[in-house]
Order: sequence, then C-alpha cells, then structure tokens
Amino acid sequence: MVVGLAGPVRAADKSAIFQARARLGSEPVQALFERVARPIGAAAAAVTAGPGGVAGRRLVAVDGTCLDVADTAENDAFFGRPGVNKGERAAFPQARLVALAECCTHAMFAAVVGPLSTGEPTMIGGLLPRVEPGMLLLADRGIFSYALWRKASATGADLLWRTRTDGPVRSRSSWSTCRTGPGWPSCAARPAPRNEPSRP
Repeated sequence: MVVGLAGPVRAADKSAIFQARARLGSEPVQALFERVARPIGAAAAAVTAGPGGVAGRRLVAVDGTCLDVADTAENDAFFGRPGVNKGERAAFPQARLVALAECCTHAMFAAVVGPLSTGEPTMIGGLLPRVEPGMLLLADRGIFSYALWRKASATGADLLWRTRTDGPVRSRSSWSTCRTGPGWPSCAARPAPRNEPSRP
C-alpha cells in the first residue's frame, strides 16, 4: 500500500488507528461486514462426515455475549451498564452482541449489536434473513420462544434448539428438535438423565 510514496513511511500506532476508526464511524465497517461475511467452510454435502455438517446440512449456531465498550457518555446513554454489587454500576458500558457462526470454521457471517437492555431473542430476529435451507441451526435454551421458533422455521432451515425443562415445552427434556427435510422425523426429544438437576 505504500509502494511509490516519496520519503520514509511511518507506521501508524494503535492510538492513531483507534482515532481514525472513530472518525470513520461504524456505518462503513458495518456495510463492509454485511457485504463480505459468508460461511467459508466446504459445501454442506461435502462435510457431512465431518464436524461441519450433519446429514447434508451446514452446521451453524446462534448465540450472544456482552462486550465492554469505551467509557464515554454516548456509549453509556445508548448501551447502558450492568449492575454490580450493592446497587453500583459496572466500570464500563456494555454492548450486547448476537451472531450467527459456522460451527466448523467459527466464522461469524451475520451479527447485530444493541443495547444491554435488549434481549437476545429480540435481536436474533434480525439475523434470520441470513439463515437458509440446507442449514442446521443450533441454539441454546435461553432464546427459545414459540414465536421465534416459528420465524426460524419459516427460513427453511432445520432447527436443533435446547429448551428449559421448566419452560413452555411440556416434557422432561433438555433439548427438542424440529426437522423438516426428507428422511428426518418431524420432532424428537432427549429425556434429561435422572441424576441431572433441573437448571433454570
């Protein structure tokens, strides 16, 4: 990138990169991610026997986490801060990140960032347009709702989601499935082991 420039070139330090990124703003970075982020593993049919696929489906997962962000008034107002002991607030604001990732490569191909007060199930709805037939979508028990399940099913993907044992699914199971492809049973459930405590 510096070939042809006259004179010595000084490499930018971390502070300069941070300041340049702040001047750029988030919109161009978001647009670039949405344009280039894709599953990068082999085609689902080619990875059936390996960790990247199951029965010809591409194995993907949706999950969320919280990230510390810079301690500024703007971030505090938009993202918020989690509570800590004795009614105090955390040292840094936190953003909630929810993403779709390809299991065999760990490549995130869709993501949404929002305030800490917005729950993962609400944010996942914005990722569903990136889910498509030929995928097997994994999800943990914290996101399950009937409305979200219906929306995810409408994408044509197969679903394998954990559910709470004390939740709306009336069975002693730690996960339930709904699979729509040829040769798959419509539903299945794995009973929780007798010595496995019921977890909230």
